[in-house]
Amino acid sequence: MNVRRSLAVAVLSVGMLSLAACGEESGTPQSAINVSDVAGKAPEVKYDGDFTPSKVEVSELKAGKGPKAKADDLVSVHVWLQNSYDEAVKIDTYQKDAEPLEMVLSEDIQEGFRKAVIGHSAGAVTLVTGPANEVFPGTGYLVFGVGDEDGLVLRAEILEIKSTEERDAYLKKQKDEQAAAEKKQKESEEAQAKALEDSEKLIAAAEKNALPKAKGRPVRKADWAPKVDFSTDVPTMDFSGKPKPTGKLQVTELIKGKGKTVKAGDGVAVKYVGQVWGGDAPFDSSYSRGDNLTFVVGAGQMIKGFDAAVVGKTVGTRIIVQIPPAQGYGENGNEAAGIKGTDTIVFAVDIVGAS
Repeated sequence: MNVRRSLAVAVLSVGMLSLAACGEESGTPQSAINVSDVAGKAPEVKYDGDFTPSKVEVSELKAGKGPKAKADDLVSVHVWLQNSYDEAVKIDTYQKDAEPLEMVLSEDIQEGFRKAVIGHSAGAVTLVTGPANEVFPGTGYLVFGVGDEDGLVLRAEILEIKSTEERDAYLKKQKDEQAAAEKKQKESEEAQAKALEDSEKLIAAAEKNALPKAKGRPVRKADWAPKVDFSTDVPTMDFSGKPKPTGKLQVTELIKGKGKTVKAGDGVAVKYVGQVWGGDAPFDSSYSRGDNLTFVVGAGQMIKGFDAAVVGKTVGTRIIVQIPPAQGYGENGNEAAGIKGTDTIVFAVDIVGAS
């Protein structure tokens, strides 16, 4: 179990507890730093120059009382961790919205935390210093965003060493929560697989009897709609003399089909061309590719305006839909298609199949 907390900032001030020297000559010993031992409060730390420890050192700043913590005990502990290289605080459980950590001192716990607690009594305040890759061996230090040889200052305040019964209950709760999470994950994966299977069946059904193009009775389009030239492989739109977009979704029919009425949850097959309102050329077209766009209506597979435009329309129908940014690609637009966040987009769509 890796222990993580949000960043905080340590306060540098007077009233420090000076530690006895116990480092080696080739690196900076713990005597080069001053760390406060006030219980219930984040430590104040002051460095005497650069602190570049060459080995791991463990000290007890304040003694506790009673039995000492041992491997596999459940403990409650305040933890404060700082990178001495840039003095960035990586863990601070003394913060207003934070809580002491509860951990079982098993081999799953990162080594630095075990060193800070095992062998010390409740009430003790301990200090662990050393290179990051030795305080947290292997790749354990990476979770804190520090360099492998950065100096770390880890102060722990042991609040409670809990009973065997409490530990067993804690472990059971963790096991039950893990089992519940795994069950939920499995159910989610099964539901996603089922939804994908259902979607594929709906789309296959829509494609099975799809028309080659819109087919039905011609209908007079709304005055706001651009002219669309379908005589070329890629239909183009002419917005000359047309009113500027209203900011609302607008849909008009060019051909009224006689097929099935599309509703939410249906698989749909369409041919389409899309163009930015006022633009000179389409940004995308399925007509030139000779294939259909297929999707399940209301399943979040399409932008909202496109989804909404086909609902209630019949197979064989050709529509023009004008989609404002809010129901299109939003304020971020679609850079790959050359669509800005303020662009209204217009589609001509043949609804050629539905399931």
